[in-house]
Amino acid sequence: MDGRDISVQGACDDRSRAPCRHDRGSRAGRTMAVESDPASLEAHADPPPTAPAGFVSGYLRKLAGAHRDSPAPAPWQHTAYSTAIAIVSLVVVFNINRESLDNLQDVELLLGSFGASSVLVYHAIESPMAQPMNVVAGHALSAVVGVAIAMVVPESMLWLAGPVSVGLAIAVMALTNTTHPPGGATALTAVIGSDHLRSLGFYYVLQPVLTGAVAMVICAVLLNNLHPQRQYPLYWVNQVRRQRTDGSQGKA
Repeated sequence: MDGRDISVQGACDDRSRAPCRHDRGSRAGRTMAVESDPASLEAHADPPPTAPAGFVSGYLRKLAGAHRDSPAPAPWQHTAYSTAIAIVSLVVVFNINRESLDNLQDVELLLGSFGASSVLVYHAIESPMAQPMNVVAGHALSAVVGVAIAMVVPESMLWLAGPVSVGLAIAVMALTNTTHPPGGATALTAVIGSDHLRSLGFYYVLQPVLTGAVAMVICAVLLNNLHPQRQYPLYWVNQVRRQRTDGSQGKA
């Protein structure tokens, strides 16, 4: 071993110094050799990500929940007041529409839809889905969809007409920014109701749906605001605010 090899070895053994230039040269040589050989390059490449495994693990993490705190329950006074005005409102809606519904099945279906709306407009009054435009337009548009599907799809295919009416009602409400979950039941009622209800055609949109939705909103405005700690609605018309390029807020 000559003096040059001894000096290189001594430099590499000294751990207090920077990485040895001799080692860097060796690594660079190995890198050049790998790059010049395609087979070696493929062997040293990072393994491809396992997409299915990543999807499954991410999906399972979602099932565990977002680990957020649930909202506190409403005070009993708030709940009692919501219960009372919901009963009053549904009695009004029933009496307004009982002339157009001579079948007990239709009454049950309709009250199911408006009963779901009552939870929003008399209890969860700050929800965007409880505001007047969502209630009225959500029910009306869903009724139009339901009647149209009932006219197009044969009655023998209710297994298809029902789900399609609900799915399209969701799409229409979402596109018009009038989402109101009970509207799905309104669309479904137009399809699975009695022969009398189906014979109403688009008159079903006007009565009982539109008259019932408007009556519920009127009752909600009058009765909610009697309570000193309530204010309904938060807004009458849905207005989406967007960020302008100058940073200020503007109406869409």
